[in-house]
Amino acid sequence: MLQGAVIGLVVGIIMVAIRAYKQGKGGSAIKEALKQGGPAAREALDGYIKPSPTGKVGASKLIDHLERFGWLAILGDLQALEQEGQAIQGSLTVMTQLQAQALAGLLAHDPNPQRHIASMDAVADRIEAEGGAMLKLVKNLTRDMRAMSNAMAGQPMDPEARTRLSKRAQQCSPAVRVVLLRLIARATEIAGEDPTEYRAAADEAMARL
Repeated sequence: MLQGAVIGLVVGIIMVAIRAYKQGKGGSAIKEALKQGGPAAREALDGYIKPSPTGKVGASKLIDHLERFGWLAILGDLQALEQEGQAIQGSLTVMTQLQAQALAGLLAHDPNPQRHIASMDAVADRIEAEGGAMLKLVKNLTRDMRAMSNAMAGQPMDPEARTRLSKRAQQCSPAVRVVLLRLIARATEIAGEDPTEYRAAADEAMARL
């Protein structure tokens, strides 16, 4: 039993290392393509993480598609981000995380973010109503993302939710981290507070991509 656990741990470490390598390589290719302008960056993204032709995403592809949605937001391809987010199919946990991430990118980057607030509410309401105890972490994350959306709708900022989401961002894949920090910065600014800390963290995360 102990030997099996050790083997499982080693395999897990190797998989994390491989994923980190792929994320670094993919992100570098997109950033290099950005310098060329035009469609090059989007082509690099599609080569790194292809969109789902049917919208269906399994749990094994969740992290990749979260990263794809992060990059779509960073590249400013908000139309594609919105369309792909709305088209997502899969389990409740996969759909919730991907739809919420797409909306986080739209809220952080769209010149008219208020039009996405109702959609974030709908995603959060569904996971609260249909998600069981096993989805507690997904529920908590979605609540904190909705708290940022609420602040952008004129409600008071929830500082505890903001702190939790900021800490969560540090555990996320590179492009997702940038987007979540940008979401926090924008929500903080709209709420009438100083966004400097979060904007600087987002800029630092972007520089490290």
